[in-house]
Amino acid sequence: MDALFEDFDAYLKSQGFQARGGQIIDASLVAVPIQRNSRADKEQIKRGETPDA
Repeated sequence: MDALFEDFDAYLKSQGFQARGGQIIDASLVAVPIQRNSRADKEQIKRGETPDA
C-alpha cells in the first residue's frame, strides 16, 4: 500500500501538484427533505407495502 501512495505522490509532483495531509479539497452541505411518515405509514413500509399518501 505504501508503494502505491509513493508512486501516486511522485506522479502528482511530476504534474506540479503537492499532496499534503489534513487538507479538505471539496466539502458541500446540501439540504435534504425530511421524511415525515406517520406510525401507520412506517408499519406499512416495514410490511413492504406503499402508503396511500
